[in-house]
Amino acid sequence: MITGIDHIALAVNDLDAAMDAYRRLLGLEPNWIGGDGGARHAWFQLPNMALDVIAPKGEGAFGDVIRKHLATHGEGFWALAFTSDSVTADQTLMARRGLSGTSPAPTRSTHDDGRKRYWTTSA
Repeated sequence: MITGIDHIALAVNDLDAAMDAYRRLLGLEPNWIGGDGGARHAWFQLPNMALDVIAPKGEGAFGDVIRKHLATHGEGFWALAFTSDSVTADQTLMARRGLSGTSPAPTRSTHDDGRKRYWTTSA
């Protein structure tokens, strides 16, 4: 069951400029800066959800997807991520309701200091 909104993701061309703007707007530092797959992101954790600001950087499949999105749609909304107690069960329910989705798959981000975060995603 979907239990909440985990984060909103924004696609931007210049991560440093966007981080500066959101630092000033939110009055806080990102608690995660890193990336993988040709993209980098800054994670701003708020009390009830997070803001994830993502930009292409270098080569990689995820960076290519972000570049294509930016070329087609410009900067702005990229994704809305929900918290779920069972991604597989939610995907089955969505399919019964006529909504398509990808199979749940692991993904990760590597912090600039080398730490790694892992989570499951389904789009």
